[in-house]
Amino acid sequence: MQHVTRLFSILCALALLALLAGCGGGGGGSTILPPTTLKSSGDNSISLVGAASALPAGVTVADLVLTPKAAADVPGAPAGAAFVAAVECGPAGTVFSSPVNLVFTLNPARAPGEKLPVFLLSGGLWTAASTATVAADGLTATAPITHFSTYGLFVTEQTALAGDKIFRFDLGVIEDGLPAEIMYNDTHQELVLPHAAAFAVQQAYDDITQAPFVAYDDSNGANPPTFPATAGKVYVFRSYDFGTATTRYYKLQVLSATAHDNQTYGVVTFKYEQILPLSIVAASGEWDFDNGAHLSVMMGGVVLDYTAGADAPVIAIEGYYTDANTLVGTWANTATQAGGDVTVTLTLSDGQLDATLVGTNGLDSVTLTNGTKQQ
Repeated sequence: MQHVTRLFSILCALALLALLAGCGGGGGGSTILPPTTLKSSGDNSISLVGAASALPAGVTVADLVLTPKAAADVPGAPAGAAFVAAVECGPAGTVFSSPVNLVFTLNPARAPGEKLPVFLLSGGLWTAASTATVAADGLTATAPITHFSTYGLFVTEQTALAGDKIFRFDLGVIEDGLPAEIMYNDTHQELVLPHAAAFAVQQAYDDITQAPFVAYDDSNGANPPTFPATAGKVYVFRSYDFGTATTRYYKLQVLSATAHDNQTYGVVTFKYEQILPLSIVAASGEWDFDNGAHLSVMMGGVVLDYTAGADAPVIAIEGYYTDANTLVGTWANTATQAGGDVTVTLTLSDGQLDATLVGTNGLDSVTLTNGTKQQ
């Protein structure tokens, strides 16, 4: 009996020590609290989940506000996407010391593990912020955030495919399969892009929901780039449909490829689907300015024609976006063939376009304001 009593006393002492350690008693330690629901919206459709210790000084859980927004309350969805939910988070300007999660309730349910793009509302435009992952039950999607703002959850209007596609160099384009801009060179085991532009990405295929801000290359020109059809290689490519005047972006992953061998044609197998386009200023169209200048913004914004006046030569500009408003590229005078580098900044406000062009090798810096779009 004495032995049992002693053992019970030892266990109680150990439990007390563990409790003191967990509370940081006497040792100056701290407890890492597990994530919990910090705040839910009034209708419980959206929750903020994280550790209370992530809140900045002066902000308490009681201060947090989540206000759901309907599609009619926010700007239209980015091109190629459909609205799911949006939330205005407050207090505005709150920055967390470590990431917390926004959890969106889904109705209807989505595929478990699906990645849904999350956008940040800034200056009246949606810009890519992160991705939300659909839970195993398909009923919620969780996205990490580091600060408060207005966030929107969207789904991508993806290209519907029956499955992985197989293409042979001798057959060319297969109906309802490969976009016509892509072909396969089975001699060199390369993808060929005579009418599209691509970029090799290091990101996992399933994690790509939106086209990145990079320079896309095609297979034309004196020194064209190559796109090896190596198994596992992932590309993002841009395709422009002249009939509908729309730019589309796709992701593509090579699954396998064989080379031409005697009388046997090589075969490439890959999967692909449409992704969200670049989140750039929606300035495509024809713009007139008060000083007589004209700016054409074409092919999803990556091609521009600028004329200083009615009798001025056309300055052809082509480049790529480094952010939502800035295009970096080259210019060429179509009359003299002179050319150089140029940076173009486009800002759209209340239906009017402002633009700045900063060039080299003879293209003077230009500032254009209050451009009016031609119908």
